Amino acid sequence: MKKSAIKFSLIVLVICLLAFIVYSFSKKTETPLTETAKKPLSVNVKSADQSRGYSYATHYPATIVGQNQATVSALAGGTVQSLTFDLGKQVSRGQRLVKIDTTGNFSAPGKFGLESGQIRSLELAVKSAEDAYKQAKRIYKKDNSYLNKKTRDIAKNNWLSAEANLQSALDSQYISAPIAGTIVKKMVSVGDSINPGQPIAIISKTDQVKVEFYVNQDELTFLKKDQLVSIIIDQQKIDGQISLIAPEADPITKNFLVEVVPKEKLTSPVGSLVSVELMIERLASTPERYIVPLSIITIGQNENTLFVVKDERAQRIPVVLHEIIGETAEVSSEKLTPSTQIIFEGNKLVQEGDLVIISQ
Repeated sequence: MKKSAIKFSLIVLVICLLAFIVYSFSKKTETPLTETAKKPLSVNVKSADQSRGYSYATHYPATIVGQNQATVSALAGGTVQSLTFDLGKQVSRGQRLVKIDTTGNFSAPGKFGLESGQIRSLELAVKSAEDAYKQAKRIYKKDNSYLNKKTRDIAKNNWLSAEANLQSALDSQYISAPIAGTIVKKMVSVGDSINPGQPIAIISKTDQVKVEFYVNQDELTFLKKDQLVSIIIDQQKIDGQISLIAPEADPITKNFLVEVVPKEKLTSPVGSLVSVELMIERLASTPERYIVPLSIITIGQNENTLFVVKDERAQRIPVVLHEIIGETAEVSSEKLTPSTQIIFEGNKLVQEGDLVIISQ
């Protein structure tokens, strides 16, 4: 009897515990099982008909240079012994910039401080010719015969010729500035070995400046002389105009030089790095093709696709990629009609079948 009572009590306790658990769960707030509806995504579109041409801004790194500038080059080979200029410094026309010398067979530098064997030999030739002329003058002074006069004249010409040869050689060892201006490029240092024709420096007149940049052959087709551009300096835009497009590409970079003349004075010094902004307009080559930004195309191994809007939902369609130039691509597709709405912005956020709202 006592065991039965204990067993009954245990059963009642278990039942109460189960009832308490059920009661506790019944009090909790039930979470709805209905799926939260996905909000439509906002996108910007253009009709395919509006995409027969595409305009976009592109930027090129550029440099401010003088409209009048000269490259100083070595006339003779040797070692740079001294420089009288530095980058950004003003130089005057005729100012000696560089001293170039070579070690000769003489024990010491000559009259002009050079050890070059050629210079030392020419110095001796001038001295010899000068002595001969002085001797001929003394003889003619004592006897002014026709023969002595002719000898004197010949000796004088020989002396002048020897001095001219020496001066020509000195001009190749001492390089002078051909124009007055600012050193915008320094290409050698003291102790450098240089060859004849090697550039040493670039001098630029800073009162009138231009901007230079380079484009590749594909981009060249969008540029023309007198085209308006923007020069961007410290986030400020200054109007400019293309004054020159090089007819031939640089042999090393294969790019074409373009020069721009600013319509107002630039405050940045020559040699400053700036940016040139161009508006590029590209047109489709045939009526069945369209020009779109390369960024809206998903390029795959088997097919290329882009998103359009159909029945208020994003739809991925295959496209044929015909040509890529710069930031744009020329495409075609059987699924593109003039009224098809192509997603231009927001394409990176949508997936196939997503609800979309077209931004106005």
